[in-house]
Amino acid sequence: MRHLCLGIVFSSLAFGAENTVPPISRYSQALKGERSAMRQAASYYDAQFAQSRIQQQRDESLRWYKKASDEGETNCSYRLFQIYSEGDGVPQDDAEANDWLNKAAQGGYRTAHGVLGERIAKGIGTKASDIDALYELLIQASFSGLTGEQSNLRDKILARISPAEAERAATEAFRYIERRNKPVRKVVTSIGSSDANKDRKDGEASNSSQPEDGTDVAVIAQNNKKESEANKKKLDDQRRKMIIEGRERLEITKR
Repeated sequence: MRHLCLGIVFSSLAFGAENTVPPISRYSQALKGERSAMRQAASYYDAQFAQSRIQQQRDESLRWYKKASDEGETNCSYRLFQIYSEGDGVPQDDAEANDWLNKAAQGGYRTAHGVLGERIAKGIGTKASDIDALYELLIQASFSGLTGEQSNLRDKILARISPAEAERAATEAFRYIERRNKPVRKVVTSIGSSDANKDRKDGEASNSSQPEDGTDVAVIAQNNKKESEANKKKLDDQRRKMIIEGRERLEITKR
């Protein structure tokens, strides 16, 4: 009887843990959809699952991680990749893991491109493609450099493919980097003191609106152009460097 009573008590405690408000400071904001608060809720349940191994805790962590990921929390996307690739409280699934990893990479998570390139090169959760793997690795190299293993994988790929294929991967990587680094143009509007609507329509028709502070739109446009040209030159240099390095390494490996 004593063992039965203890079992009921512990079962009720475990059940109750899943049906009470978790002791985190911003749970009310998480319920309203605030992304950083949702990340906090996900991390809480993740930590609870690591300690208790109660499946409801894992389910709650997944629910909140996915909500936060949908709102742009790339570290949550990356954590989902880890959970599915390791099979940590879920069926191990490399394909789904890659989907979350790719989402993290597209969102700008710092190391995701390199890890994705590794997995593609090794055929983990996807059909191996040298061009796709090299593309991801070149993006990672441009952003923050490669690990030793990633560098070795890149060199092995370069030894297997032609210079034209290497250049194709570099070109696509460059285009992706260019899109990520593209400067946002300033939007300028005009509000007239006597007739705001008339000023706005006139400005749209003539495309010669002046900002409120009196700054010349032509000056802003010129500055934007200079900034864009400077960024383009920088990215062109990165592209040339990637292509040249790829060709050099290809020649070294063929000797």
